[in-house]
Amino acid sequence: MHPSKYVIFAVDGQWCAVPLASVHRLLRAAAVTPVPDGPDGLLGVLDLHGDLVPILDLKRALQYPAKALRAPERFLIVLNSSGLVGIRADEVCRIGSLHVGRNGICELMFHRSAGPFCQVAKCEEKTVFVVNTDYLGRHG
Repeated sequence: MHPSKYVIFAVDGQWCAVPLASVHRLLRAAAVTPVPDGPDGLLGVLDLHGDLVPILDLKRALQYPAKALRAPERFLIVLNSSGLVGIRADEVCRIGSLHVGRNGICELMFHRSAGPFCQVAKCEEKTVFVVNTDYLGRHG
């Protein structure tokens, strides 16, 4: 399988990736407005030039404890079939090719989990979870 371009980012040390073609903007983390009784994983909403963008925190999906937002963190603003949605990232690790291989068992597990991840890959000896961008914004 040929490599595709991805933005690879870290969430508490775990590398995750989204297709570069779906990334609308990369921003420094900023204050968000909490949403009362919002779904798990929703950090809040960000006012982006008049558009309210939900910001998701993948820590919950990775079963990591929640942490306060820190200044060096980033928001990846992704455009999917539902519109704009943001992902909280501790840091952007790299932008480039990622070889996403076919692994039927992994894909089946991700499909059954109904979570935000759709594939798994390797990059620089690290396991990378590929985010299903169409899942974002429909689930917390």
